[in-house]
Amino acid sequence: MKIRLGISVVLLAVLALLCGCPMPGGGKTAGSLSIRITNSIGARTLLPSIDMTAASYTVSGSGPGGASFSQSTAGGSLTISGLAFGSWTITVNGLNAGGTVIGSGMGSAVVHTGATTEVGITVSPLGGEGTLSLSVSWNGAQVEAPSIEAWLMAPSGTPMSLAFGVEGSRGSFSSSAIAAGYYTLSLQ
Repeated sequence: MKIRLGISVVLLAVLALLCGCPMPGGGKTAGSLSIRITNSIGARTLLPSIDMTAASYTVSGSGPGGASFSQSTAGGSLTISGLAFGSWTITVNGLNAGGTVIGSGMGSAVVHTGATTEVGITVSPLGGEGTLSLSVSWNGAQVEAPSIEAWLMAPSGTPMSLAFGVEGSRGSFSSSAIAAGYYTLSLQ
């Protein structure tokens, strides 16, 4: 009887100790992400024929143990609460008013228990190749031997020469293999 009573007292003491000890983060098991979205779609670029104005964003994340979230926002920031602590990868897609994805951005953050982690993600135009068509015309009576020299210059890299075809008082260029990005056009 004394042994059982002693074991019971020890078990109650251990339970009281465990219940009285604070868990990391004050017993909380979740944290939050505050996501700031910066839109760089449509800045200083030749735009396609679709609407390139971001009307909304879908924000999704994948975290520890297969945890995930997905939410939409029309604004430039969003706070997601109740997230498991650990490393998260966040993807933001910008959509135009028609619901077409026109840009994307990605970031990562570590969520801490009972805290809000801030992360900034820049949404940029989608990569790939597109078509560029240019035409130039002039008064044929004023130009004896027309020729056109043109280059596309990316912020970094080598200028790309554009081979214009000249016929009469008009010159034209077209290519469907221009990499997405920001360019300066130089034309002489």
